[in-house]
Amino acid sequence: MLTKLRVQKTSFTRPSRRTFSTKSAWTPFLEQNKIKDAIAQKSLVHVGVDDTTRKLANILRVSNVHAALVMDPRRTSPIVGVAGMIDVLDIANEITSGMDPTSFSVKDLQEQGRHFFLRSCGSIMNSSGKDPVVPVMEDEPILKAVEMMIGAHRVCVVNPSLHLVNLISQFDILDVFLSRISFHATEIEKTVQEVMHSRTINEVVSIPHNATVLHALQLMKQHNIMGVAVLDDQKKLDCNFSASDFLGLTEDNFHMLALPIKQYLRSMKGWARPPVMCRMSNSLDSIIHRMYHSRVHRIYIVDDDKKPVGVISLTDLMRFFAKQ
Repeated sequence: MLTKLRVQKTSFTRPSRRTFSTKSAWTPFLEQNKIKDAIAQKSLVHVGVDDTTRKLANILRVSNVHAALVMDPRRTSPIVGVAGMIDVLDIANEITSGMDPTSFSVKDLQEQGRHFFLRSCGSIMNSSGKDPVVPVMEDEPILKAVEMMIGAHRVCVVNPSLHLVNLISQFDILDVFLSRISFHATEIEKTVQEVMHSRTINEVVSIPHNATVLHALQLMKQHNIMGVAVLDDQKKLDCNFSASDFLGLTEDNFHMLALPIKQYLRSMKGWARPPVMCRMSNSLDSIIHRMYHSRVHRIYIVDDDKKPVGVISLTDLMRFFAKQ
């Protein structure tokens, strides 16, 4: 049975509208408003620390979410009853652990699948290092959560007695930024090139469209990233392959990891979703809106030939909001 952890309802009082003229226009809002007043109530999907990854995979698929809390009633710190978190990147890191992607058989894959789906959730939680259980107090400012999400995809919100009351994701911060802050800021109107001129643009990790999913997994694990760019024969951006594409993977279809990436995507999802792209000349404001409404974790920067030259991730936006 699918289980969800209900959290207490919170309310949000919109502050008086004001227009900031400084380039850190959103900073006063993030500093002055508490987490508990700004982040919406949600139902949190969870599994037990001793539950199998088979149960985890089913819960993530049915709930259509990318992460689950791992609960352990014996835990008293840092959060009462919470052992950790698991997201799709943890699954991607562990799903072919010990396998050689250049030398395998269907039998090897079937055996690997049986072994993986019998493992406990506790044995794979936070294997990627992207979801550490580091709590933030509900009375702390939103800026505190933003700063923590430079190194984590999600942050647990606790009350003074260290009981879990909510979970904040990077998309939650994006929602707050877009829907609850009113300003006109020079910084947000700058182009990607202007914003990035003093920063190192993230390198694009790419893979040919005819490479197998196992090869993509190897790259993702090697670079500890959520997704890779899939290129066509002309080295142009064709699609994106990410850890979320493993939702729906079971013991019965585990052999599909040996398929070429685009064939796998068509078989699992019915299509290979076109990548979300931008140019160096696009404004940061347009990038933020595009990422939020497309519900993607990364936008690829492409040149005039549609060849990827960089990538902007949700973590980059958290760093920008925190001014780090």
